[in-house]
Amino acid sequence: TVAKLLAREVMAGRAVEAISIDIRRAGGVEQLAAFTRILSLTLATADSPRMLTDALARCRSDAAIVIDAPGCNPYSAADMAELGAHARAVDAEPVLVMAAGGDPVEAADIALAFAEIGAHRLVATRLDMARRLGGLLAAAGGARLGFSEISITPHVADGLSSIDSLSLARLLLPERPL
Repeated sequence: TVAKLLAREVMAGRAVEAISIDIRRAGGVEQLAAFTRILSLTLATADSPRMLTDALARCRSDAAIVIDAPGCNPYSAADMAELGAHARAVDAEPVLVMAAGGDPVEAADIALAFAEIGAHRLVATRLDMARRLGGLLAAAGGARLGFSEISITPHVADGLSSIDSLSLARLLLPERPL
């Protein structure tokens, strides 16, 4: 999702900066670094809220800033506290990225955990690979998250699509099978 956000900004000719706090997962930084190299972007990394603040201070003032966070366990108080601390350190809004097709109760629980650390929006992914969207609706409704964007393709260049009430209705009630 971060690669898609970065690609969209670059392809539109807008300035963008990338920072990753996903430094503990094996290959996390390397995978994003491969995308940023292709896009001719520099990837900054941060290991703590203080380092994130410093990295943000080095970013161009006219650039959009995309911060890549690790996938974290929504049932781990420590994981969520760490993610929340990073977000608060730079006054960033955490945005939940959730794959379609999940269990509705589980998805709602996950969304609530992210809402507790300040998330107000949800990016729905893997809509091209799921037929049951109840989990996404339960997540958004249960935690009162707005849909920000959706991903209906694995291709980075095709990126993310905006979503509104009409496009959501078309996803839920397609005229023909997806």
